[in-house]
Amino acid sequence: MTATLLAQLCVTATQAAPDTAASAAPTATFEPEPELDAAELVQPSLLSGPGYTVAPKAQVLGYQARFVVRTGYGEIPAESVEMLAVRVAEMPAVEAIHDASVSRVLAQSAVDTAKDGGSALWQVVRHPVATAKGLPQGVARYFGRKWRQLAERASKLGDKAWQRIGQEGNPYRNADGPMTATRVGDAPRKSWYDKPRKELGSLARGELSFGRARRAWARTLGIDPGTSNPLIAPRLDALAWSAVGGGQIGGLALGQLGGTVTGALGDAGRVNDAVWQLDPVDLRARNRGRISMWCTDETLLRRFLRHGPFGGARQTALVEQMRDLQPASGCNALLETALMAGTEQEARFVVNAIALLNQHLGDAAHGGDLVPIGATLAFRAPDGELLLPLPVDHLAWTKEIQDFFDADGVRGAKRTALVTGAISLRAQHELTERGFSLVPHLPYPGAPGYAPSPADPARVAQATP
Repeated sequence: MTATLLAQLCVTATQAAPDTAASAAPTATFEPEPELDAAELVQPSLLSGPGYTVAPKAQVLGYQARFVVRTGYGEIPAESVEMLAVRVAEMPAVEAIHDASVSRVLAQSAVDTAKDGGSALWQVVRHPVATAKGLPQGVARYFGRKWRQLAERASKLGDKAWQRIGQEGNPYRNADGPMTATRVGDAPRKSWYDKPRKELGSLARGELSFGRARRAWARTLGIDPGTSNPLIAPRLDALAWSAVGGGQIGGLALGQLGGTVTGALGDAGRVNDAVWQLDPVDLRARNRGRISMWCTDETLLRRFLRHGPFGGARQTALVEQMRDLQPASGCNALLETALMAGTEQEARFVVNAIALLNQHLGDAAHGGDLVPIGATLAFRAPDGELLLPLPVDHLAWTKEIQDFFDADGVRGAKRTALVTGAISLRAQHELTERGFSLVPHLPYPGAPGYAPSPADPARVAQATP
């Protein structure tokens, strides 16, 4: 789970502990991230169902398990247990959007769509899985040394990064660290003023109510309008184009589905109604009003509300989690961390970190402080306890994890690591030797169906209603 530095561009991120502390560590050897049986990671209900099966093995990469979902329409990756739960919950929508009646609608509107500039879209529709490239590979870079050394976060005013923001949109795209250790590098981008065709295309889509049509389709299908599912997203675009270009055709297809899959995502991919109901401008205004009490840096807030990896659904989820947390300070640091996210997986990491804190502390979190720890965050509870929320599937003891837990900012008398998935035996040993309390398999509302914990099977069962 998943950067930036804007307001306090890396307000004193932590650096690796001095050599004396490192020499005091229990060991200097590390373990590789394993390949595991999928059944060791998730509940059986996620491994097979109507129209799909899950490959029996999952490689842990960047502390998240990578699954392969096999369907009659092709294989799709799921980059974590959470994403597996979302993809499984989207299967009714996959079946519906590939229904013969929908295919006929798309065929009828193909010629007009191509005339209006949609030929590239149709290429994607024909080859949905082949177009998925640059897939995220875990959240490892959120723990890495280079990101921690973004540290000494200079004041944003006068920082050269802000010139790059204005010209290129993302001054941190090459940042390194545990969350992005395995991420494919970002391609060079042209400055915004060199992209008139793309910008005009985006404006045209908005003017033609493309976004409204896409949200209407997503709501009918019961899915996130910003879904990255390669078996859904291209056809969702195509259906929105057909509705824009010929409302009767689009309306006919909507009626044919009849809302039979609405709500299919359940808790695994629950979408706030505002994400379906509001256009992006109104949704940003809504979210700004709900979080501005805690996040006071206007520049950071403006950047976050337009940050692509979050999309409307994850942006709204983070806003609601912050309102539940009600910290005394640290919201601006949270936005910095959120802006470092370069993928959906990393954005989910940030959202789920706050969800872990809310689940573990409840109202006792109110008045605590979010504290930047390198490229991620810790939380100082009002009673002084330091909590490290780690929404990962499998925490292995790697060099970057050792450096992260040995960092100066992680030291203290009372420290607890909150983990959504499992902690390897080696990592358990190392962390308890360092004085950490461990809470693995911590469920939260909407958490995916992890396999039962050997230590506490009931704990995981609570995660899936």
